[in-house]
Amino acid sequence: MSVGERLVVGRVRGFHGLKGTVRLESLTDRAEDRFAVGRSLFAEGSDAPLTIVEAEPDGLGWRMRF
Repeated sequence: MSVGERLVVGRVRGFHGLKGTVRLESLTDRAEDRFAVGRSLFAEGSDAPLTIVEAEPDGLGWRMRF
């Protein structure tokens, strides 16, 4: 993988609650590192970073807010 390439690490599966929390299916083996508060992710097709402000494991996936 070269600089600037992106790796798919998760898939949004739905919403949770009323505060903008999403349910995310993890597609990575290092979820605790990749989904840490303060890290940035990019939605497919977007150059605008989404910074994680809240993240916690939830069953087979994660709940997080950006």
